[in-house]
Amino acid sequence: SKVMPEVVHRCSWYDVVMVSEVFAEITDSKSVFTGNHSKGVTEKVDLMSDHYGLDGLKKTKLHIAANLHDIGKLYIPGAIINKPYKLDSSDFTEVRKHPYFTRLVLDRIPGFEEIACWAANHHEKLNGGGYPEGLKGDDLDFESRLMCVADVYQALVEDRPYRRGMSHERASNVLDHMVRNGELDAQIVEDVKRVFS
Repeated sequence: SKVMPEVVHRCSWYDVVMVSEVFAEITDSKSVFTGNHSKGVTEKVDLMSDHYGLDGLKKTKLHIAANLHDIGKLYIPGAIINKPYKLDSSDFTEVRKHPYFTRLVLDRIPGFEEIACWAANHHEKLNGGGYPEGLKGDDLDFESRLMCVADVYQALVEDRPYRRGMSHERASNVLDHMVRNGELDAQIVEDVKRVFS
C-alpha cells in the first residue's frame, strides 16, 4: 500500500497569525448567528494580554488560540449550529463535542502544544463542571482560565437568535454569579470587568 509522505512547512509566528485569522473567519461564517464570535474573543484576549503585560510570544500564542478556539465547530452539522432557538439536549450533546475536535486538530501541529491546550479548554470550569474533559482547579492554567472568561463574556454581550446581547453591567453580573458557583477565576473576572467597562 502507498504511504503518504510527511510534509513539514516551517512558518513564522506572523504567518501562523495570518492563517489563524482566515480560519477564524471560516469558523465564524459557519453560523449565521455568531458571525463575529471568534473575532470578539480574540479582541478581548488581546486587551487582557496587554493588561497583564504578557510577553510578545505568549500574547501571539493566545491570539492564535483565541482565533482557533472554535475550529472544532467545523465538525458539527450546520443544521444544529444554525438552529434559531435554544438547542435540545441531543443537539447540545453534539455541540459540546467541538472543544474535543479543536484539540484533535491543533494537537497535530508541531509547536502548538500550549495553543491547543488553551483553545480546547475554553469550556472547562474550575469546579469541574465544564467540558469536554471536566478539568478543574489546578488542571487549568492562567491562560486557559483567561480564554474561558473571554469566551463567556463575548457570548453574553453578542446577539443570539433567542436573545439580545447583554450590557456590560448585566454580563458582569452573570460572570459574578459564575464565580460564586466556582466556575470562573475570580481575579480574572474582576480584571475583565474593569478593563471592558
